[in-house]
Amino acid sequence: MNGLPFPGAGLVLACGLALGGCGDARPDDRIMGTPPPPVAEPAPAGAALQGANIPTLDPVTLDEAEIAAVLGPGAWCAFHYTRSGKPVAAFQVDRRRGVVKLNGKLIPLAYAPAADGGRLSAEALSLDISTGEPAQEANAGLVEAEMVFSLRQGEGLTVGYGGYYGCAGGADRTP
Repeated sequence: MNGLPFPGAGLVLACGLALGGCGDARPDDRIMGTPPPPVAEPAPAGAALQGANIPTLDPVTLDEAEIAAVLGPGAWCAFHYTRSGKPVAAFQVDRRRGVVKLNGKLIPLAYAPAADGGRLSAEALSLDISTGEPAQEANAGLVEAEMVFSLRQGEGLTVGYGGYYGCAGGADRTP
C-alpha cells in the first residue's frame, strides 16, 4: 500500500497541481510594478480650495507626471520636505511658472525670483521659498531651505516649513 486513498490518486493529484497554476493572467507586482496613481487635475486656486479644511491644509507631494501636467517639458526646481522625499512645490525659473498640490488639485502658480529663492503665487495663496543664501551660490544638489505657505482666504493661514531646495534636469536656479 502506498498510502493513497485509491489507485491513480497520485496521477489525479499531479494533474490538479499542474492545472492549478494555469489561467492566472494577473501581472506580478514584483516584475511589473504597481501602476502609478492617477495624475491630479489642474484647477484655479479658488476652485481647488472650495470645501477645504483650511486650518489643516498643507501642500502635498507631487510626482513627475503631475509636475509635467502643469509645467510641461523642461527642467524645474523644487522645495522638498525631506532630502529623499518628492517635491511639494515645483517651478521653472526661466518660464516664471510653478505648481503646488492642495486639496487634491494641482494649482498653477506664477513664479517671481528673489535674492535667496522665490515666490510662487496665485489668487489668495503664496509660497515663499528661501535658502538664506544667494541663488547662484546654491547650485549643487539640495540645500536647506524654508517655505512659508500663506493663504488669504476665510480665516487665513500662514505656516512655515523647513526642508530642502534643489533643481532637477540641469535647471539653472539663478533668476
